[in-house]
Amino acid sequence: MEAAHDCEAHFDASLVHESTPVPADSATSAMTTNSLNIPPRMLCTGIMDMPNEILREIFISIDGEFSKTLWSLSLTCKHFRDIVEEHCEPEYNVRGKWIEDPYALMERLRDQPRLTRLIRVLRMDCDSAKHTKHTEEEVQRLVRSLELEPFNAAVLQCWGDALTKDDGGTVWPAILLPQVETIELSMLEDNSETQWHTFIYLLNKVSDQDSFFSQPLDKLRNLALLRHLSHSEPELDAPVLQLPSLKTVRLHNVRFEQHVFNQDLDALRFEGLSFVNELHFQALSQASQARSLEDLQLYSNEPYRSFDGVPIDISVHCHCPPSLKNFQKLKSLALTNMSLVGLSGQRPGHWHQPVEDTLKHLAGMFPPSLEVFTHLLGDWPSCFADAQSKEHQRVYSSENIWKASTKDMFPSLKIVMTQKYGLDGLAKEREVIWQRED
Repeated sequence: MEAAHDCEAHFDASLVHESTPVPADSATSAMTTNSLNIPPRMLCTGIMDMPNEILREIFISIDGEFSKTLWSLSLTCKHFRDIVEEHCEPEYNVRGKWIEDPYALMERLRDQPRLTRLIRVLRMDCDSAKHTKHTEEEVQRLVRSLELEPFNAAVLQCWGDALTKDDGGTVWPAILLPQVETIELSMLEDNSETQWHTFIYLLNKVSDQDSFFSQPLDKLRNLALLRHLSHSEPELDAPVLQLPSLKTVRLHNVRFEQHVFNQDLDALRFEGLSFVNELHFQALSQASQARSLEDLQLYSNEPYRSFDGVPIDISVHCHCPPSLKNFQKLKSLALTNMSLVGLSGQRPGHWHQPVEDTLKHLAGMFPPSLEVFTHLLGDWPSCFADAQSKEHQRVYSSENIWKASTKDMFPSLKIVMTQKYGLDGLAKEREVIWQRED
């Protein structure tokens, strides 16, 4: 995911808005550049093709006279001026910030339309308590001023409903950003279900190649829905997850209602994904992106709970036993122990079975293509591991289970590791607990 940087004041931002003559003491540097016999048009064309991030690093890292020449060049090149506005002026920089007011952001894009093709990272905070309430008339006035093409009553109705109710309007700035690559949406627990449904609906409308939007999100690569989410229906069968460029999907702290685990998940589609990160395990167990997925990392808070807070028992007897056999290209996998072997509740999970039975369960779950596996271990007081006795943890530890494995059970597996994770994310260190010795 793209790192956000707040640019320091290496340059006078006021230069962006004024035509400033080349400083006299930069003439030598300009002459030196010309002595390379590089045609100016070729030089500018090459610079225009460089990514904004590289150009930004050039700006902030080069000292001395040549930097002044670069600045002079930037004043004659619209691309350079856009970079300065995007990265160096705080009033335009949305890349490193969480946007709390989508209405204000859309006003900014209306007033600075050139920014719509620059912004590639959009982070929105769906906290209705922070949002300024707007009337339907205000929303309609703003929508008309944006001059969306094609524009119709359906678009206006969606805008009005979303922004006046604060339940999904945050996605709409995306339709003004044809170059957006990353969308991160933060949701709060009290209204997360409404926001989730509305967000998926609106984002699907934007993503649908056949919809009334002239610029679908065909550049979107990373989609992150952070914090408290609930998922009561398999709505992931949607155009947004079939975008050809989408590589990463992150869902944090997902809570599934009990009946979802008993539904047929064959209809779920994630076409075009080669990498899905941190998506909930059960929603992927029978998904049809099996021919493209290469790397899968799934974790959530333990224990799993339904929407009303009731713990969910994922055991050996669950209706949808987990299996990743259909993922024909899966090479790297990371799962929580509870996704692997089930929760210790009224019925025993796989961790309570003999080691041989647990290995059979894992062999039945993993695809033959798997090369790297990581146990994700919850690192907080209420996690699954802490609920087990010390003796149980010793006898049924991951290390002891993998020591008993055989080559024919996991033909391609090369290495098994453990990695701790907490509420704030993954630990950096991974510990190798098993490695194939050929």
